[in-house]
Amino acid sequence: MGCGIYEIICVKNGWTTYVGQSGDIEKRWRYHRSVLRGGYHYNAHLQRAWDKYGEESFLFEVVEYCSLEALAEREQFWLDGIRQLVPVFNVGKCADCPVRGQHHTPEAKAKISAALMGNTHGLGKHHTPETKAKIGAGRRGRHHTSEAKAKISAALMGHKGVRHTPEAKAKISAANAKPYPSFIHEATGRVIPAGRDLKKMCREHPDMLERSSMWRVAHGKLKSHKGWRLLENQGMEFHVPGPKPYPAFVHEDGCVIPAGVNLKKLCREHGLHPGCMRRVICGTRHHHHGWKLA
Repeated sequence: MGCGIYEIICVKNGWTTYVGQSGDIEKRWRYHRSVLRGGYHYNAHLQRAWDKYGEESFLFEVVEYCSLEALAEREQFWLDGIRQLVPVFNVGKCADCPVRGQHHTPEAKAKISAALMGNTHGLGKHHTPETKAKIGAGRRGRHHTSEAKAKISAALMGHKGVRHTPEAKAKISAANAKPYPSFIHEATGRVIPAGRDLKKMCREHPDMLERSSMWRVAHGKLKSHKGWRLLENQGMEFHVPGPKPYPAFVHEDGCVIPAGVNLKKLCREHGLHPGCMRRVICGTRHHHHGWKLA
């Protein structure tokens, strides 16, 4: 039929009109009739009128033929003009963006919030092996085109990420700082006095010390590092993390793991992730690989 502007008129409802545009008007009309007959048209006002008055009460007419480039402009022109003469089914005032300038009322926001409260979406749901195979087959071998690669490259060109301010860096450094005791070098007798930031001390020390190794020396897990050992009789106590106990778990197939005292060892033996199992214990995760609280 062609490209242009069309209208759908309800003759039993004060000639209320729906104004639309399409590059193929006849194809668009077939879509409108299909979804209206099915009862799931995206325009609720038009759908309710269709259900109430019946299909025979509606007229489908061409308003104007125009080029593809002029569709948005001409639809806006006819929408503004028809709106002054008869009621319209169109929700928005802007043709190219119907919901521009519209806002939910506080009551609508409260209803949406209540409806979404506690919504866990796909929590606990898993794809079947057949579905996983279909998804994998559909994505396998797909690559970005040269044009897409060029666009991605241009979009990321010069991207340096988020830069923290000096004040933010100082706060982060202070929050992550780990205190350390005094150390003494076995060969030379040099002493590193106790301080508040182990990472900074290792970074600035001329011996190029490793923070993780010095942390192990401070906690008695390593005798020395590059000749540096813990200075005796300091009167400082450090908490050495020990094994974390865990409650009983039950698998979806009925297997049970009794409560124990070493969660990390349990996860290593069963191929589980300690962080995920801790979330199961805390209640922030329903299950992990089928295991949940007994």
